[in-house]
Amino acid sequence: MSDGHLTPTEAPTHKDPSVAAVSGCVPTESTQIASAKPPKSATGSTKGSWQANLNLDFCKGPSKTFVHRSHVGPLTMQRPFYPEGRTCHVTVLHPPGGVVSGDRLLTKVNVRPGAQAVMVTPGATKHYRARDAADHSEAANTAGHVLQDMTINQGALEWLPNESIHFNGSDTHIDTRFHLQGDARLIALDVQVFGRTAGTQPFVSGRADVSLSVFRENTPLLLDRLRVSGQGFNTSAAGLRGHTVYGTLVATHATDDLVERVRSQVTPNRVPGEENNNDELFAVTRIDELLLVRYLGHSSENALHLLRLTRSIIRKPVIGQAHYSPRVWKT
Repeated sequence: MSDGHLTPTEAPTHKDPSVAAVSGCVPTESTQIASAKPPKSATGSTKGSWQANLNLDFCKGPSKTFVHRSHVGPLTMQRPFYPEGRTCHVTVLHPPGGVVSGDRLLTKVNVRPGAQAVMVTPGATKHYRARDAADHSEAANTAGHVLQDMTINQGALEWLPNESIHFNGSDTHIDTRFHLQGDARLIALDVQVFGRTAGTQPFVSGRADVSLSVFRENTPLLLDRLRVSGQGFNTSAAGLRGHTVYGTLVATHATDDLVERVRSQVTPNRVPGEENNNDELFAVTRIDELLLVRYLGHSSENALHLLRLTRSIIRKPVIGQAHYSPRVWKT
C-alpha cells in the first residue's frame, strides 16, 4: 500500500547517479494520483467492490529507464526488469483477478522524454456477472469501470495486455486513452472476448462499453468505441456478425510500406495448430500516421497470435527496438 508519496520501485545503485539529479526524473503534479492519502473506502474493498489506483512514471536514466510507482488498493506491479538493457518491462497485477459491479480501477501512466517502457498483464482480465438489485449492496446495478490513461511525451510505450473476457451478464466500461506529445511512439493491443469461447455460456445478456482513443498534441487520431448489449448486436451484420472475439492493434509512425509488410506476412490461415480459420476476418489499414489492425473471429489465442506477430514485424520501425517477446508470453 502506498503511503501517498511516489517512490522509486527500483532505486539506482551507488554506481548510477540519482535519476532525479541526472535526468530531472521527479514526479510532477500531473502524475500524482495518490498525492494525499485516499479516504478509507478507497483503500480496498468497499462492500463487495474494489476501488484501486495505480500510477506509473517512467523516466530516462543514464543507462536505463526507471519507474516510480504509487498505488492504492489491489492494483500494483511486479518489480521491473530489463531483458533488453535500457527498456523497462513492467507486469501490471490485479490480485482479485476480475472485475465486478462497482469496481473502479484506474491506471495512470506517464512516459517522459527518452524513456522506453513495455507493459503487460500476466493473464486475462475477467469481467463477471453484474449484481442485481436483489444483492442489496451499494454495487448493485452499477457497472464496473476500468480506466487506463497514458501520456507519452517524446518517449516510447508498448501496451500489451492479455485479453479481457466478458462473461454473460457482466456490465463493464473500459476506457483506454493515449496522449502523445512530440515524437512519442506507441504500439497498443486490445482484445475483447464475449462469453466463454468454448460456447457453453455465450454472451447473450449484459453490457460492454469499450473505448480506445489516441491523441497527439490534443488532436484526436483515433476515437474507437465498441458497445455490445444483448444478442442482437452480437449477430447483426453491423455488429460482431456472430463472432465472439474482437481484437485491435494500433501503432504510430505507419507508412504504406509497413502496411504492405503486415498484409503480406500476417494472415489468419497461418495460425499454427488451428483448423477452423475460414470464418475469421483480419484487416490492416493506415489512418494518417496510425497503423490499425483488426481481428474478428472466435479464438482469443488466434487474435493474440496475429496481433503479436504484427507487433514483431513493426517493432523495429515504430519503436526502434529489435523484436523481443515479453517473458510472460513464454510461460
